[in-house]
This record gives sequence, C-alpha cells and structure tokens, in this order.
Amino acid sequence: MLSNNDSAKKECIKSIPKEKHATHGISKMVARLYKSLPDIVKDKKEFITYLVEYFYENILDQDKIVEYFMFILRAIKLTEKNLFDIKSKILNTDEHIEIVKIDSYLLDGSAIIWFSDGKSIVFKMRALEDIERFNYIINWTNSKLPDKYKLSTSCLLNYKRYGFIENIANEIPQDLEEYYFNSGQLLALLYMMDCNKVEKKDIISLRNCPSILNCTNLFIVQEEIFNQEISSTDIAKKILDYSVYNIEFLSEDMSCLAKNYINLIKSGYKYRYNIISSNKSQLIKIINELFKGDHLILSHMIPKIYNFTENDLKQQLYFLDVRFVQFKYQDSNFKFLVGDTYDNLNKEELKEIAIKLGDYIIQKSIIGVENSLTTRSWITDVKLGNKLELSHKCNSISYGTCGIAIFLLYLGVVTQKAYFIAASIESMRKVIYAMNKKSIENHTLRESAEVTYTLLKIYMITKDEFIKSSVIKISSLAFSILSNSTDKLELEDMEAFTIILLAIYKEKLSDFNINRVFKIADLSYNKVLGFWKNEVCKNSLNYDVNGVVVIFSILLYIKKNAVIEHEIQQLLKIERSIGSKKQCRKKETYKKVLISRSILKEYGYNDGLIVQELNETIKYIIEKEFGNGTYYNRDIENIELVRYAASSLEDDVLINSCNSNLNRLVKEDLIENIKKQIKFEDRPLSFKYGTIGQGYRLIRIYNEDIVPQILFI
Repeated sequence: MLSNNDSAKKECIKSIPKEKHATHGISKMVARLYKSLPDIVKDKKEFITYLVEYFYENILDQDKIVEYFMFILRAIKLTEKNLFDIKSKILNTDEHIEIVKIDSYLLDGSAIIWFSDGKSIVFKMRALEDIERFNYIINWTNSKLPDKYKLSTSCLLNYKRYGFIENIANEIPQDLEEYYFNSGQLLALLYMMDCNKVEKKDIISLRNCPSILNCTNLFIVQEEIFNQEISSTDIAKKILDYSVYNIEFLSEDMSCLAKNYINLIKSGYKYRYNIISSNKSQLIKIINELFKGDHLILSHMIPKIYNFTENDLKQQLYFLDVRFVQFKYQDSNFKFLVGDTYDNLNKEELKEIAIKLGDYIIQKSIIGVENSLTTRSWITDVKLGNKLELSHKCNSISYGTCGIAIFLLYLGVVTQKAYFIAASIESMRKVIYAMNKKSIENHTLRESAEVTYTLLKIYMITKDEFIKSSVIKISSLAFSILSNSTDKLELEDMEAFTIILLAIYKEKLSDFNINRVFKIADLSYNKVLGFWKNEVCKNSLNYDVNGVVVIFSILLYIKKNAVIEHEIQQLLKIERSIGSKKQCRKKETYKKVLISRSILKEYGYNDGLIVQELNETIKYIIEKEFGNGTYYNRDIENIELVRYAASSLEDDVLINSCNSNLNRLVKEDLIENIKKQIKFEDRPLSFKYGTIGQGYRLIRIYNEDIVPQILFI
C-alpha cells in the first residue's frame, strides 16, 4: 500500500508532460514548471522527475514544495544568465553544457547544479562577498611568496544578491607535511581577520591545503557597548576568544593528527604571520578598501594587524602548543644525592633573575579598570585531567592568579620594589570583584580558601583596608560553603582547605581571628567525620583514606583534641590494613603519607610506626620520584617534601642534603628555564607547573626568613 508521500510523488510525476493531466494543485504547478524550464535544461522530463523524487526523499516539510520549485527555477535562470562567466571563471571550459540535475538545500539557501560534462557548481542565494574578500587577501599575501608556499582559493562569482562557487570535493592530502604547514599559514590569516566563527564543517582539503568553503560566518563581530571601565578579565576573555586557541582551521578528519604535526603547523603560522607583519601598511590600505564603511569590522581588524609583533607571535605559538600538544613538562635526568655538598648559590644573582621574571610577568599582564581601580589578569594554563587548557579566570594558587600574586608580593618585599607589591594587589582586585558577583553555589571551598590565604598574605604586609575587608568577606564565604555542603564532600578540596587553615594557624597571621580558625576546624572535623563514618558503614574502600588522614592530622595539630587523636588511630589502622592487602600505593599517596606523618610527628603523636613510615616514604621518593617529573616543578616539590619530613625527624644530614640538591637543581635547571621563558615564552606560567613556581623558589632561597614555604597546595 502506497504512503501519502508516495502517492503524491507518483501523481506529480504523472503530471509532468501535460498540464491537462494534472489532478490537483501541486501537480498543476509541476506541469507549469516543466513548461517554463529554460532551454539550458537538457532533458526536462528527466530533470523534473529527479526534482520531485529528491523533494519527497530529502525535504521533510511537504508544505515547502512551492518554495522548493520557485528556488530551483530562480537558480536555473540565474545560471543561464551568467553561463559565460561560469564556464570561463569557475568551470574553465568553452564547450556547450546543459543542466542535468539540481540538489537543493532550502535551509541553507544553496543548491548544487550539475552539468552535462559531469562538472558542478554551488549556487548561493546570497552574496559571497566574505569569501571573495578572504580570497583577495589570500591571493595578495600569496603574491609575496614563492609558488610552493601559496595557499589555494576557491573560484567564485559574486553578485549583489547571489553567487556561484566551485563545488569542491574534499580531497585526501597527498603530502601531510605540506598540508599541515599550509594549515598554519591559513590560521595566521584567520587570526589576523578575527575569524573565530568558522566551524570544522566549513573546512575542506583542497590541493594539499585546508580551504574555507561556503562559510557565512567569516567576519561576524559582536558590537560592543562602550564602557569607560573594562575589567582585565573581560579583556583577557576577548584576547583568548580571538586567539589561535579558539579558531578552527582544520576539518574534523584532519584535526586528529594535528598534534603529530604541531611543529609544521607552527612553522607555517610563523611564516605567513611574518609576511603580514612585514607588510602591515599595505595590508591595512587593502583592508580599508575591502571593508569600506564597515567600521565595526575595521575597528577589530586594524588593531589586530598593528599588534602583529614578536611578543604576540610568541604567545600565539604557545597557545597552539597548549591546544594540541599532550605536555610532558619535564624530561629531567636529575637525581637526588644523599650527602650532596653542592656549593651555595650567588643569592644576588638569584634576586636579579627573579626581578627580570617579575618584570616579564607584569609586562605579560592584561590591565583593566573596575570600580575606578586598576586590575590585572593573566591567561594561564590549567591542568584538567591529563591535558592543559587555557583560562582567563583561574584564581588558584597552583594554576592561576593567586600564585602570581604571592610571587609578586614577596618579590616586592625582598627587593624593596613597591611596584611588584602594587601589581600583586591589582591582580587580586579582579579576583575579589569576580567572587563578589558569583552566587554561593558557584564558589568552591578550595577557591575561597586559597583566595583568603593570598589576601591574608597581602594584608599582613600592606595593611590595605580594602584587602582586610575582603579577607573577612571571603573567609565568611568559605565558612558558609563548608556549612552548606553535604556529607558527600570533595576530599581534595577539603585537603587543600585544611592545609591552608594550617598555614594560617602556623604562620600566626594574627589579624585573622584565631577563634574563627578553631570554629572552622571544628566544622571541618564534623563534616569529614560524617563522610568517613558513612563510608565505613557501607564497608566501602573506594574513598581516599589517605586524604582523610591528612585532614585529621592537620585538625589535630590545630585543635590538640583527644577525640580527633582517637579517630586518627582508627584511620591509621584502616590505611595500614589497605596497604597490607597488596594494594600498592599510588604516587600521589606517598605525598599524602609524608605530609600526614610529618604533621603527626611535629605534633608529638607517635604510635611506633610513624618514624618508620616517614623513613620508608622518604626512601621511596628519593629513589623513584626524581628525574621522571610529569611537570616542570616536580623535582623542586619533591625536594621540599623530603626536607619538610627531614625537619620533623630533626635529621640535619638529610636537611643539608636537601639544601645542596636544591642548589644544584636551581643552578643546572631553574635559572636556565626562567631565562628561556623570558626569551621564548614557551612554558606554562603557573605556580605548580611553570615559571612562577620556579621564580618563587629563587626568592625563597634568597631569604627564607621572609618568604614562606608553600608546599602542599
């Protein structure tokens, strides 16, 4: 039995030869279309039959049939009108050709028109001005290059309200090295013109080169509301949005191999970038002519071209690394030598290198204004799982603004250069403003604690009243988050939170109400205890017992409470039981064991195994964890961990070994890393994974009495 669609299709096809045979409105329309087809259509009956079949098979909205046929007829007539130009400028033929079929895409306003010689073109029911402009710029920059480096462009005809473009089949590149080099060249042009709306589906492979095809979103720029105060975070977001990090330049099938050819992509990008940079004046004249009267686009594009500088090039090349490369941050041969007696360092040299790094960090900052005050932001690299991502709003000590602020603060203190301290305050203003705008549901315990700690550090040095009021507000926020949290806590957040609480307590940040520390400690204990008891009742060993031991060890140190001490005894039994069941500790577990046992030893807790476990863990870290770091600062962190444990054991020989090994690492590795970062800008900035953390170690070596140890965050 025929469906309604099949019946309608059959009726339409029957009505094609003669109008008098049509039995209803649609069939009459089909018959009229048949009679009105221009002579450029080769076999009218076959053509109409194909149109009807195509419509009923591909277009879901059957009410669109009138619109469908009118669109087809318009495409045919415009093709006939411009056939001479189509043949000479797109199809490259002078033979007689006729239309044999048309595939129509109503939603897109386009159609593929097939000719009797087997060739085809794409008809667009809109002007192709954007592609025409883009092709012009490609061809102009091509004129500055040898033939082997020229990018391909699609042939097109552009009219006031419609256009034709060659129908290009996606090709498999024959030379992948050439393809990815050319992809970098294309990216430089897309970056120059702020083309961040291109999608992967708009990109095909054409003659060993990616090519933008049929894209309607090349030059879409959002109009900005004038504001005398633009925050540094908003500026940073805009920079990142229009950077190579967020511009598509590869099709879906070619993106998966990009990381294997990243050096060629970067080489191609740099090559075309330098051509643009060397011809700025000429290019700006061309851009002004191409986009005459379009002030919004010109206001974006011309400043971008002026900003084609060496520093911008370095930043964009690094953004490409973050986007595509799976980082192995450090390939180190460093070995910890027990009894090492490496010579002391020239501390003045360390200070001078740290100053250069501080100046570089300030120069890299993005400056804005909020509440009539200067704010600073950075685009930093944040580790998420096994990869890096760029962020303009990360606040953490490990990855974001808080870590930068602490480095600048203490750099200003040890060098007595006030502008570093001022930059530290400016960087935290944007954090404070951002946190004040967010609802409590959008805050995390860890973020609130890290911001509180950083602000406390700044306040203790500057006595800035704005900072003080912010400390009170954000510490109250942390308390509220903790109070409102459920029993299902994020233990990593709680670990970081209690470690910061310990730092506040041990560093005697006296302007912070010590009773509040105790109150928060009590609340933390009750929350984590409830979580732990719930897991024990379920007989579940899927939770991180080592993390709970760290938290309770800290709370015991602060509260000196016999009840907490009893809970630690029970926790240690469980933790040791898990270890005895041949569940080998993971690498991160050793760090937690070292921290918890060091705190317990310092507190005075000793059940006969603490010292043994400390020594075993120290031995493991020394033998296994140096020289195979998964990030730049892993070896530094390991030395500081061992030294912290050695201090709790009062082992002067091991402490001296740690100091000597750190001196050797600084001399052989850190100083060179910092110099390379300033020159090439090819490494992460962050405290934990990058250059900020290395610079902080330099100023800590310079003056350990002033610069505190930041070990566990």
